[in-house]
Amino acid sequence: MQHKVDYNIEFHHVFGEDFIDLEIDVVNIEKTLEIIDALESKGHTYSLNILVDDYTEKSLIKKDDIDIHILIDKIKTYGIEPDYIIMESDLCRLAEKFISYLPSKWKKFTNGRLSFINYKKNILLKKRVNYDDIDTDYIFLFLEEKNLLPRKRITKKEHWFDVLSDVTLRYKEKQGNRYSCVLLTACWHLHRLGIKEFSEHLPNTIKITRKSFFGKRSITVLSHKFLSVEANALDLISFLTKKSIKKASSKIEYLFY
Repeated sequence: MQHKVDYNIEFHHVFGEDFIDLEIDVVNIEKTLEIIDALESKGHTYSLNILVDDYTEKSLIKKDDIDIHILIDKIKTYGIEPDYIIMESDLCRLAEKFISYLPSKWKKFTNGRLSFINYKKNILLKKRVNYDDIDTDYIFLFLEEKNLLPRKRITKKEHWFDVLSDVTLRYKEKQGNRYSCVLLTACWHLHRLGIKEFSEHLPNTIKITRKSFFGKRSITVLSHKFLSVEANALDLISFLTKKSIKKASSKIEYLFY
């Protein structure tokens, strides 16, 4: 049986081209340190993890030119050290398995592009609003919420954040199949939680400390520009046909800034 920390934390999402002139997202580090303080004060265990997007379609830097040691050294100057660094391209190993768990009747294949017809959208707030006594099937996540709270429910459309109706899963390129950011994000969440079907070892993972990687829950610290991607990733998970995997979405938490 795999050992899990209480929380798997993703912080400081990095794109391959960022390594051309690497700058640290100071706000992200500050928010992550706040979470660490809160968890440690309650005796919770955690792992700190960075996802490097080496899969960007039009990357300005070759995969082999990404120097992870530069990233680690710069991060350390802010008083924080990652436990693991994962390459996004490795998540492609999980993509077809995820697709196989989506119901066939909602899949659409057109001109080499496989999409999923999303008819129940997760709603992520642009700003905090009064949500008392509101009960619907729509869920949202606070933007800039300091306390890690369960997701609440809301209907007021003026507060909705636009998400796609059809979510691209896979499309064709000269080099072969290519997977969407939304699909890989959904796979990433399930991998971090150590869901059995998605917990295989990813070969390019860099282990820096001896902490366990998988978490009983996950926390993702991200800029609000990723809201749409995360909303659609949560939707994909909520449609999975295997209930033991599907319910993992209740263990996913965020801090957007």
